[in-house]
Amino acid sequence: MNLLKRVLNLQSGEAGLVLLMGLLLFGNSFALEVSEVVATSGFLSQVDVSNILIVWIIGMLLIIVSAGLQSLVVDRFNRVHLMRWVCLIVAGAYITLRLLFAVGAPEWLSFSLLFLLSDQQWLFFPLIFWVLANDRFQMAQGTRIFPLLIGFGFFGQVAGILMATFAPELLKSQALTSIELLSLNAGIFILLYIIVVFGLRDGSAAAPGAQHKGESIRHTISEGWEFVKNVDSFRYMSMAYLGLAIVITVIRYNFLSVTSSAVPDADFQRFYGLYRLILTGSSILMTVFITSRLIKAIGLKNAFLLTPLSMTLIVAAALVSSLLLLTTGGMIFAWVMYYTIDQTTRKTFQALVPEERRGRVSMFIDSYVPASGVIMAAVLVGATVIFGSLFGWAITPIIYLIIGLVAAGFTLWATLRLRATYDSSLLNPRMKRRARRSEVLDKLNF
Repeated sequence: MNLLKRVLNLQSGEAGLVLLMGLLLFGNSFALEVSEVVATSGFLSQVDVSNILIVWIIGMLLIIVSAGLQSLVVDRFNRVHLMRWVCLIVAGAYITLRLLFAVGAPEWLSFSLLFLLSDQQWLFFPLIFWVLANDRFQMAQGTRIFPLLIGFGFFGQVAGILMATFAPELLKSQALTSIELLSLNAGIFILLYIIVVFGLRDGSAAAPGAQHKGESIRHTISEGWEFVKNVDSFRYMSMAYLGLAIVITVIRYNFLSVTSSAVPDADFQRFYGLYRLILTGSSILMTVFITSRLIKAIGLKNAFLLTPLSMTLIVAAALVSSLLLLTTGGMIFAWVMYYTIDQTTRKTFQALVPEERRGRVSMFIDSYVPASGVIMAAVLVGATVIFGSLFGWAITPIIYLIIGLVAAGFTLWATLRLRATYDSSLLNPRMKRRARRSEVLDKLNF
């Protein structure tokens, strides 16, 4: 045990709390991946792929509302109690979904609700988890412990993908289906609730989060918008992120359209699970070995260009060929760039925002902007598919891929404008919070 503590760089009294918090993140990541694979494969086997656009629109609208509610919830209630309620609500939602399947509710409805549940789970659980983690661990501890917690999350993702990928064969021998995995997810969140109740009692570690006075949704949105509007580099970064959300939604829809046609329904869950496994493994390798070194080598300003250029190449390749291997590889490459290079550069640049505004600006950029982009893309692609169906167009995929290419061009233009205003924006009065602003960039370590 002492050797393990030294290897993990844990100090006396930390191991138990790290294990409990790690199990929370592991369980949530496991359930999310199971839901993602089961919902996607199930939905596409029961409903035409174009209907997923409607689900995406509803999901993004819910995320916009949920993001606005964050400031009204997280800072007003004890975080331990919030975590208990989240675990119970998610467990209840999975039980309800399992009952819907059991009573013969329309499968398109049940799979759509599973999609929406996954979106909200992805948004709320990590939000409350990391606020709780910041309450329980001091800043000096966080630099050692948070990477370990993230590791628990990665292992949970891999375990969930493996379960969802190979479950159909295992369950088939017992005359069961992948729907039974919803019961497993419910059981996981009941166990997480027990962990929170008995392992994270208010006095078991650091004091619970302070009860802050919340602010209205309108105030939170308006303050984030005012900052973005008046700081040139952040305005262009938001525009680039909006375009990026559009292009990656087009790439994602094209991937699902091609694969749902090329892969038989009976094999799709395994195919999609293997795709998620390769994607997760690639993201881990990219994060650990490449991202920070690459950004450090070329500089933060130049790193912003990597993702838009990648997206442009991916859409151009999709226009040239719709081969399954090329389309799947393009989707993996797009998500890896989005979750590693793009998120790292964006989060690093957001660290320059003064602390008293950072939360509102981050919420605006990371929630409202991408959700709006996904909605715009879904509407444009949906309109293209509808008109293509009405008039018998054979070039419908080409049209929505051209929309993606235009969005990629817009993203590239906005990113170039971000680079052009990068240095001058640091002198903007809204950015001046610290006394030694000239040293900020020197403190950004990758």
